[in-house]
Amino acid sequence: MASFGGFIVQIAVLDIGSRQISVLLGKYGINNCVVIDGCCECDYSGFLDGQFLQPDELHRVFAEAIRGACKDEMPEKITVGLPGEFCTTVVRDVQMSLGRRRKILEQDITEMHNNGELKISMIDCTTINIQAITYMLDGTSRTLNPEGMIAQSFAGRISYTLCPNSIVQLIESVLKSIGIKEVEYCSSVLAESLFLFDDVQRDKGIVLIDCGYLTTSVAIIKGDGLLAHYSFSAGGAHISADINMHMNVPYDIAEILKQEIKLSLSFKEDDNYEIRKDHIIYRYNAVIVNAIATERIRAIGSTVFQALSNHHKTQNFDVYVTGGGISFMRGAKDILCKVLGRQINTIAPSLQYYNLPHQSSMLGLLSTVLKSQESNFVATTSHKGFFSKLSGK
Repeated sequence: MASFGGFIVQIAVLDIGSRQISVLLGKYGINNCVVIDGCCECDYSGFLDGQFLQPDELHRVFAEAIRGACKDEMPEKITVGLPGEFCTTVVRDVQMSLGRRRKILEQDITEMHNNGELKISMIDCTTINIQAITYMLDGTSRTLNPEGMIAQSFAGRISYTLCPNSIVQLIESVLKSIGIKEVEYCSSVLAESLFLFDDVQRDKGIVLIDCGYLTTSVAIIKGDGLLAHYSFSAGGAHISADINMHMNVPYDIAEILKQEIKLSLSFKEDDNYEIRKDHIIYRYNAVIVNAIATERIRAIGSTVFQALSNHHKTQNFDVYVTGGGISFMRGAKDILCKVLGRQINTIAPSLQYYNLPHQSSMLGLLSTVLKSQESNFVATTSHKGFFSKLSGK
């Protein structure tokens, strides 16, 4: 149980999605089960190409979501999950000589991570997470945790997640203006990867496709870190926009229609989808609707394929899809399978009442922060995410 001095630690996290700002308040309960004490999801304009569409609305939306989840009690500290479009992953191979054979200490690992960070030349960015993909002892023995082991030298493949200072400063200024005293950051892509897959799965390698409302992220996961991740502005909203454009369907109706799409069914030319809104029945040709949705999903799949083409070793990695963009749509996964030429499984959280694909990111963030508290990994500085504690940041 995450506790200090006998008190249960309650954590507040804020996850930035492309459609909603989600705030969760939670803690560990009996048998280390995650207990959700408060949840609030607020719609907002979202982001595209790594920029908020309407930054001026963040104060209102952040405050509403936090107060809704925390029952009007403003927490002193909050961890913000930054989406893939706001982050960059850099991997560095770092070596360190110990001078003689001896036990590897925590400060040795810290120094290694610091040395690797010095090799990153990206300016105007903040390192928010530092995670190990693997370590090698004396060039022969592989491990995920070298602390306490005996070696003369050790090397690590270390994954660093960075975010532009402009984004960090904007978010922090908004949160502090509404009363939050301490802000930490974490990659949402990393957090949901650590949450959805166990150590054995991650050690073999995972590709996670998170297709959201306006954005899609592709994470290549190995060990406890990201080998790479890619994000692009295309998601479930683009299916609605395509229906709006090609069939002249009002966007709000297209959003409802999208929820009814069944790509796994074969329709006749005169078959229709039938939906209701405000006691009015709307009918739209099912063949045309399915064709439009299929083309958009193929386009998303093609972009994912291009991202993975730079990483040939991922051919042996299991592939999963999550997020609220297309995971709900029957037959969407099969289209992605054909485009990628790979078997794909849908994955979602397994918590009671919180088991939908679009909840993967926010629950991953909460779970990962709780585990970091339990392991005492939390950073003491406001800019660095909790994983940066491993490097002494």
